[in-house]
Amino acid sequence: MSFRFITFQRKSGDFSSQLITRRRPFGLGARVRRALLAAKGALFGAAQGSRQGPQSRAPPIEPLSCPLRQRPASAPFAALGKALLSDYSDRFAARRKSLLLARARGMLAAPSPPEEKLWREIRGNRLGVAFRRQVVIGDFIVDFLAPSRKVVVEVDGAFHERQRSADRRRDEKLRRLGYRVLRISVALLERDVSEALRRIREAIG
Repeated sequence: MSFRFITFQRKSGDFSSQLITRRRPFGLGARVRRALLAAKGALFGAAQGSRQGPQSRAPPIEPLSCPLRQRPASAPFAALGKALLSDYSDRFAARRKSLLLARARGMLAAPSPPEEKLWREIRGNRLGVAFRRQVVIGDFIVDFLAPSRKVVVEVDGAFHERQRSADRRRDEKLRRLGYRVLRISVALLERDVSEALRRIREAIG
């Protein structure tokens, strides 16, 4: 696969091109490929049209009369920039999602003792509602989720005392997604499991 890279010389106002051949194609999304074709058509359309006549010549390229950063971008190149940014965002989101799922699988295979203790009490629809463990929601992994009620149950250890502000921001983002968050402390689970279950029943209605 070959690609032609165009370089603009700001001082002289000339364009130079270089043909580069790669054995393996770039992993570009369909949106980026369409934007590249549109930008290529906008850049070389006039030159290709000028070669149709045997004696016609392409008009010379005029030098810029103002700094390059002040010139407004044409629509095809603006669309190309947006497509590249969107493609990068999609790839980053997919990569982050993959990492979160892998981490959730690891946490599912090795739960903490308090999480395992609570799971024995709520698994198998024992509270009348099905729960799932270590579920990825957006950018977070929640300890327990009742999908039918959209209720999240988090088991907080001692380290959560040092990150209360971060937990509040996390809970707020989950609420914006439509979830209700209930936090159960490890101390409560060790002291009174029935009280913890009562709070969960109240949360799921």
